[in-house]
Amino acid sequence: MEDFGFNKDEVRFIAKYKPAVLLNQDNTETGLHALKTYFVDTHGFSMELVRTLVVKFPVILSKDIAHIESVFSLLQSKASIDREEAMKLIFECPKLLSINLEANMNEVFFLFDLYFKISQEDVVDEIFKKFPYLFCCDTTKMQSFLGHFRKYRFSNPQILALAAQSGGLLACKPSNFVGMFDYLKINYAIKASEVV
Repeated sequence: MEDFGFNKDEVRFIAKYKPAVLLNQDNTETGLHALKTYFVDTHGFSMELVRTLVVKFPVILSKDIAHIESVFSLLQSKASIDREEAMKLIFECPKLLSINLEANMNEVFFLFDLYFKISQEDVVDEIFKKFPYLFCCDTTKMQSFLGHFRKYRFSNPQILALAAQSGGLLACKPSNFVGMFDYLKINYAIKASEVV
């Protein structure tokens, strides 16, 4: 672990969440050596970035390189996101490595198209790149939000802005969102679409 620049507190943290990695450091498919080979040697990312990603998301130590590569490939093929930008998004939301990303992307794209005819490209460019957690959100909650967006007659630009700039609105409770807009309408006669 010292070879990779981890300090004692970081090693303790990693040992707490992924203790097996300490005993299995030489595995070529998972673990630190595999991550270093893949990210640093093969793709030119810094070891500092890899080290920070491991501390931020110790579960990455159990992900095999083929799986990690499949996430990068999927982001490239379905969302036209290059490796550099994909790494930034994964760094912001490492959970992208732990979900069924393809199924989640398909579901999210379907919902935005179904409710508002918002294109896949707009979902990626206007929401996902600003809110990388998008494909990790509960799609049942997302359906509820999209239904409320329709109820409040939000325009597509309003929806894109709200979903991207709301600090994770789509991951919150829909009732909080609805309560605020209903309160404004009842008490102040302010329409939701006037606030967004």
